[in-house]
Amino acid sequence: MKNLILDQALTKPDYYLIAKLPIIINNEIHLIPISQILKIEADGNYSKLYVSNGNSNLLNKSLLHFEQTLPKSFLRIHDKHIVNVNFIEKIICNNHWIVQLQNKDKLNVSDSKKDILIARLGLKTI
Repeated sequence: MKNLILDQALTKPDYYLIAKLPIIINNEIHLIPISQILKIEADGNYSKLYVSNGNSNLLNKSLLHFEQTLPKSFLRIHDKHIVNVNFIEKIICNNHWIVQLQNKDKLNVSDSKKDILIARLGLKTI
């Protein structure tokens, strides 16, 4: 019985840390360190993955796939964007919130995602 409970726990993303994300590029499997992923952006039926060194790759996975797979340091802030909260430099709080990443990219935050962003960053109110 204990083994069954442990096996079930290990299948949930919250119980383990993924150190690298495998992606396929030109029939090669590349292992991208999770800590280097800045953001993932929707591009039609695909997603574009951006890393801290400035490179990007078009992948045949949806944002929902990454939202369900990546650890809690990643947050969907908009229908088109998932960000690594470790790369958020600041939040511009006007009528429409904007997240600025360390590479100076500015991304809109959906009104429905503001509370989640505040909670994830440990903020009480802005």
